[in-house]
Amino acid sequence: MPPLAGVFAVTRGRFALYDLAGVLLWASTWLALGYFFSDAIVLITAKASALGRMLGLVIVTALAGYILVKYGRRRLFLRKLRTAPVSPEALKRRLDAGDDVTIIDLRTALDVEATPYAIPGGRWLAADAIDEYEIELLRSRDVVLYCASPNDTASARVALQLKHTGISRVRPLEGGLAAWMALNLPVRAVQLPVAVADGNSRGAQPTAA
Repeated sequence: MPPLAGVFAVTRGRFALYDLAGVLLWASTWLALGYFFSDAIVLITAKASALGRMLGLVIVTALAGYILVKYGRRRLFLRKLRTAPVSPEALKRRLDAGDDVTIIDLRTALDVEATPYAIPGGRWLAADAIDEYEIELLRSRDVVLYCASPNDTASARVALQLKHTGISRVRPLEGGLAAWMALNLPVRAVQLPVAVADGNSRGAQPTAA
């Protein structure tokens, strides 16, 4: 709260008054709950003491079950994210053959600024900018999504989301731009518009250098 008080130029006296009122409200709320529900609290405590080890076993079992469920869901999600990636070599062969492939660069502005290169023929589109209009444009196309590196799961995650909307011909690029450049495949230099670099324009596109 002190930083907010400084932002809104709250005087010290007024801040102290607000702080005191908040402390009194917080303490009074818990004191009132304890007073009105004291009988219930005593009863619950007595029951818990009577159960003893059984209560501890129930709590440990519930906690273990929760952890197992979360672990299972994570494993399933990661398995879905690895769905059918396309290798850089395979994408290069398709481009050389003249196949109509829509390539979308999902990197953030910071990633583009750090590595100002892109796969030729691709377009830059933020993951959160894929709306219903974009989905309709991509519905009848072969789409390849790529991000910055193998550690970035944005392309696989967006590919999974697009498949849930009915777009079946969408695949993430295995290894992202880092894998593409590691094979010395062609790239084009790009630079961010000033508005994007300053964080003032969300929809602007990188331009070829």
